[in-house]
Amino acid sequence: MKKIDWIEIPEGKFLMGLSEDQVQELTRQMSGRVLGDPEDILAMEIPQYLVHVPTFYISRFPITHKQFAEFTRDSYSQFDIPAYHVPEWADHPVTGPWHHARAFCAWIGARLPSSIEWEKAARGTDGLLYPWGNQWDLNRGNFGQRNRRGRTQGIKSSPVGVYPEGASPYGVCDMVGNGYEWTMTLGVPIHKSRRYAQKIIIRGSDPDADALYPAYHRVTGIMAGGVSYMSWPPYTGFRPVMDEWQQQHWPGFTAKSDEGEQD
Repeated sequence: MKKIDWIEIPEGKFLMGLSEDQVQELTRQMSGRVLGDPEDILAMEIPQYLVHVPTFYISRFPITHKQFAEFTRDSYSQFDIPAYHVPEWADHPVTGPWHHARAFCAWIGARLPSSIEWEKAARGTDGLLYPWGNQWDLNRGNFGQRNRRGRTQGIKSSPVGVYPEGASPYGVCDMVGNGYEWTMTLGVPIHKSRRYAQKIIIRGSDPDADALYPAYHRVTGIMAGGVSYMSWPPYTGFRPVMDEWQQQHWPGFTAKSDEGEQD
């Protein structure tokens, strides 16, 4: 089993949400390309403000099919689905419903990130629009059909880690473009819309989204999905996080990986 590569996200404040300038630029990009008013869509991501977040640790990469298959073989047969064991998909992000993701995290003594934690890990402290900065660059991720490294027949995602140049300021990879990611947050953390009540926030972006539409891949994007088999979007994966005390007392995969580790 390949170890999880944990990255420390230090305690402190970061800029969450969109600034007025970012709203204007994204509104321009979205005009005529989305159903509905762009300003209404972006309203869930404003105003921009400082949020204090305690230290936490997040997986550098989304959990892969190979890692999840190890979980299903360890007495959790109710989560075992044949697709998790397809060899060609071994290093691609695993996808599935929210309760599968939550169960995996519990198995290693971790949890899913909050929506706020996910955003800080994705953009750093300076309010970046994309993990690498404020200028769009379609070569820094798996965006639509334009630049898909390591493509595998029958799957639109890329193997994790093949776009290191798209990493966040903390070195967290694949946070936009290679799939959505589950969080543990209900509703919308900024604007509490009844429309999204009792839904789980999904972050990130779809690998099938057009690279010529950068607004779709903004790190502030907030999507509310369901928690059932029937309502989660395609290409929804996850990455675990640990609080400081969990990092100190729970070994995660390392106990099983120290002996006979297989990449």
